[in-house]
Amino acid sequence: MVIEKEFIRKRVFSALIIGAVFFVAVLAVSPAESASWREFDASGIEYNATLKPKLSGRHFKSKVKFFKEGTVRVVEIQNFINGERKPDIHIKIAVSSNSAGSAIYDSDMKLIAEYPAGTIADENLYIFDREVDNNKITGRWFIEDDYLMSDFAIHTNGGALIYQETVVYRAKKPTKKK
Repeated sequence: MVIEKEFIRKRVFSALIIGAVFFVAVLAVSPAESASWREFDASGIEYNATLKPKLSGRHFKSKVKFFKEGTVRVVEIQNFINGERKPDIHIKIAVSSNSAGSAIYDSDMKLIAEYPAGTIADENLYIFDREVDNNKITGRWFIEDDYLMSDFAIHTNGGALIYQETVVYRAKKPTKKK
């Protein structure tokens, strides 16, 4: 009888330890950490009224991560524009059930631009409008699993186009559709 109680006590203790380890492991791995980066190819075209030539294009590598934090859908993008090992630009887009926000950071994660009050046109299209220094910035993000597109433009209050940038991202390995 003493042997059975000791055996049961050890089994219960082992089960509690295993359960505790599992519980801590589940808590420690947030959705953001469990999501994996996917490789994308990107092509961008840029119009800048202040430069010569005014129009330029480039291809670069990107990494994209899709995940959820609670009810918020998050897309993180790392752009390797200059071909370095460290990303030149970091972009974060967060979409809740009724609004969207976007932020752009440099390679040192210093904020370049923020668009906190975006609207949701549909489940894949997010619109960001804002005024800065008497200029109107209009931005659009189209997001699907294998393709993304950003289109941002800056106009003067008089309507003259100062800057326009469109970037199309394509997954190197497409997801398997059902």
